[in-house]
Amino acid sequence: MASNKGGRPKVEFDLEMVAKLSSLHCTLDELAAFFECDVSTIKRRKSSDPEFCAAIYKGRERGKTSLRDLQFKAAKRGNVSMQIWLGKNILNQSDRSLIGEDPTNPFQGLKADADAAIQKILVRVEREPVEAIDTSPVLEGLILPTSEPEVDREESE
Repeated sequence: MASNKGGRPKVEFDLEMVAKLSSLHCTLDELAAFFECDVSTIKRRKSSDPEFCAAIYKGRERGKTSLRDLQFKAAKRGNVSMQIWLGKNILNQSDRSLIGEDPTNPFQGLKADADAAIQKILVRVEREPVEAIDTSPVLEGLILPTSEPEVDREESE
């Protein structure tokens, strides 16, 4: 081992522990705290030491696998929220209306019926313009305030 010419002693990292901590998705700051060094040491080692970098990568990937395993187990035990989440994220399922797409759906024809009814109304409105409603009987006797009081001009002259 080469002698250290001044400065701090080189930090020795246990790559198995780096991988284990990385499987828990510890941040670089958390790794630095665990190994009692500065985060810049972790960053420098990560960029310069392929084995150190690989230990972090492999640990994080193992952590993802472990988490996925727990999610599948929860879904298999009947956790509906997890089943929905996995379905959306792995099977690209989404919350969309399937009315009219399932022959066993009792509401299958509703969308078509509603569309037809709306179309009939639109055609009727185009052919027969709607007359304006006369609101004058309702408004009779209603005095609306104005912004300026009216002044009798004859009296002011």
